[in-house]
Amino acid sequence: MAGRIWVALFCLAIEARAAELSGRVIDAEQALPLTGAFLSLPDASRSVLTDPQGGYRITDLEPGMYRVVARHVGYATQVFQALVPETGAVEITVALRPESIPLEGIEVHGQVPLRSLDPASGVLFPERGLSAAEVRHHPLLSEPDLLQALGGGEVRVDPEAPTGLSVRGGASDQIAYLVDGIPIRNPQHAGGTFSALNPDVVARIDLRSVAPRAEDPSAASGVVSVETHEPGAEPRVRGAASNTQARVALDGPLGRVGMLLGARVTFPGLVPRKSAATYLRGEGADWLAKFALLIARGKLRLLSYGNEDEVSVALSNPEFNGGVQPERNLLAWDGNSHGLIWSRTAGSSSLSLRAWAARSDASAHWTGADSLTQRLVTSSREIGLGGQYETERGEATTQAGGRIVGERSRYRGVKDGSPPALSFEAEGVVASIGLRHQRPIGERLRVDLGLTGSRAHHTLALDPAITLRYRLDARSSLVGAALRTRQFQQSLRNPESLVSRIFPIELQASSESDRIPDLESDLALLALETRITPRWTATVQFHDRALRGLALVAPNTEGPFATQAPVSGRARSQGVALESAISGDQLGVAGGYVYQWTRYRHVGGSYVPSHAARHQLTLGGTWFPTPSTSVRLGMEGLLGRRGTDLLGPFEWESCNLLDQGCEFVGSPETRAEPLGASRLPAYLRVDLGLRKHWRIQVGDRDVGMSLFGSATNLLGRRNILLAVIDPATGRRTGIEMRPFSPLVAGLEWRF
Repeated sequence: MAGRIWVALFCLAIEARAAELSGRVIDAEQALPLTGAFLSLPDASRSVLTDPQGGYRITDLEPGMYRVVARHVGYATQVFQALVPETGAVEITVALRPESIPLEGIEVHGQVPLRSLDPASGVLFPERGLSAAEVRHHPLLSEPDLLQALGGGEVRVDPEAPTGLSVRGGASDQIAYLVDGIPIRNPQHAGGTFSALNPDVVARIDLRSVAPRAEDPSAASGVVSVETHEPGAEPRVRGAASNTQARVALDGPLGRVGMLLGARVTFPGLVPRKSAATYLRGEGADWLAKFALLIARGKLRLLSYGNEDEVSVALSNPEFNGGVQPERNLLAWDGNSHGLIWSRTAGSSSLSLRAWAARSDASAHWTGADSLTQRLVTSSREIGLGGQYETERGEATTQAGGRIVGERSRYRGVKDGSPPALSFEAEGVVASIGLRHQRPIGERLRVDLGLTGSRAHHTLALDPAITLRYRLDARSSLVGAALRTRQFQQSLRNPESLVSRIFPIELQASSESDRIPDLESDLALLALETRITPRWTATVQFHDRALRGLALVAPNTEGPFATQAPVSGRARSQGVALESAISGDQLGVAGGYVYQWTRYRHVGGSYVPSHAARHQLTLGGTWFPTPSTSVRLGMEGLLGRRGTDLLGPFEWESCNLLDQGCEFVGSPETRAEPLGASRLPAYLRVDLGLRKHWRIQVGDRDVGMSLFGSATNLLGRRNILLAVIDPATGRRTGIEMRPFSPLVAGLEWRF
């Protein structure tokens, strides 16, 4: 009897395991087996690779209808339905048709994509770079934002309302921006979205702050270089819509020309009460168009980029003004760039030539707390030519490049009832030539030498750079660098004004004017990188930067922009940054700690700038519980923040979905104390984000769709932006930052 029971159980076990899908994947034209073909059952979260004979087998399936997707590089994807019975095996031979498949800017990782974990990226520490996939899965971002994704370590970005990038103590106007090598101006939005670069048109973004390329523009702190997607051989569409933005990108062939088009509009939250008088009103837009074709044995690309923003805020709250609708302050800025890029690669050498025209304009009408109106009109123009030649001989690389730029800037800032307006025009030509050589010395040491010569307003400057990279062992490298950089423009925006949070534009003025000095920076750096395992990296770096010739607006200006000449100053910044990242098949975690001491000095005194919190801690992780679901958890903390208390009425509420808050009321200008005198309490915020992805077959196209959302400040912590003092009572009221609330919700698609 017992034997019969065991036999019956054995038969039942066989039947339970018998439901399976198997077969072979072959070439449809030659009937040859395809090794390494990828078969997946998305509905069951199952997938396999074919063996050397093209065979596959998926066992232990529940009975029912399954959608099967078969892929192989160089072959058209095939999608079909398979009915799996309750018992037995279903054998299906899949014949894939050879086809040239355009590959989108997607990097294939055997792990969660995190910055600095991909040694094939070509970016050497301590430079920073991210692919499109690394930006999309960034654990500290609710939505993909290219400029915010660069933050961390030596790069400071305000965690709630970014006004720019601060690299090793430098100010936000000390960064130059390039798209495919073409300069762009002021790629920043306001009111919920920071980067004015559509993430759907970008393949990767890099920050060069230690070893500039020979053709890079003059910038004291670094160059942000954006590389756009190359147009594919078939039409592709990507896009998204959320409560902060709507964007779309299209690329594909247009006859013999490859085409990439992208457009986006941004807004400070889709809120039912956005028409209320106290709410921040505004919108932004950015667009990019690129056309590419083969010509003269090289590739010619035509690039056009543009962005524009307009923001208005109420002077007062009608609830405290007898219901009278208040006047509104207005801030507006826009810019565009157009360029031609021709490049050719022949063997181990490459040549690129560029020509461009770029402009930016800004205007403002701002009534301060003293009821005096400030007006701004400014414009900046440049026309340039540049190029670079690069060659490799063995393990040595040499670059030679240069640029010549004609610049013209106009600025007029006036305040009623004050001395004459700050008004000037300046124009001139800036020319530079750069040389760079990299080569190994022995088995462990690699040296990178650079020299840039610049000529501007009848002066000649030579700026050297040296980077030494010593390989301690197979996993660790020690890096030392020293370099001098300079720039011939500085911004007349007041970065210490609270208005900068909604007016992040840089009002660049040329040093051709005798009121704007040349800015010079000396940087010394010592860094260590170690790859503990192939999936775990850790870095530490120490820096010491000295800045001379700063045009400081804040010491004699309380408004959002200069209405009198800036004062000349200098700065010193020292710090240490530790970062680590570890990534597995389903979980990636990255974090870091930064200590930074920064102080600006001028004839009248000194202060700590608002971007220079003494301590910063970041920690975030992205988890994939299933291949189509991701969970993002991020934490950011700041300690040792400095600010300046203000006098008079002011109301602030960050944009959020819970109470439709998005308010900025008043004119936060009049200081109650010297610059940076207030010690702000510690800042801590924890955010949670979710994303669910589906793939749907529409005709012969594979469509991907994602729903995403995030909640901010899960701990409900009362973080303080600054304090406002009532002049009548002396009462000090803290202005709170982002509340516990749903922050972003949206839909993303690509096909």
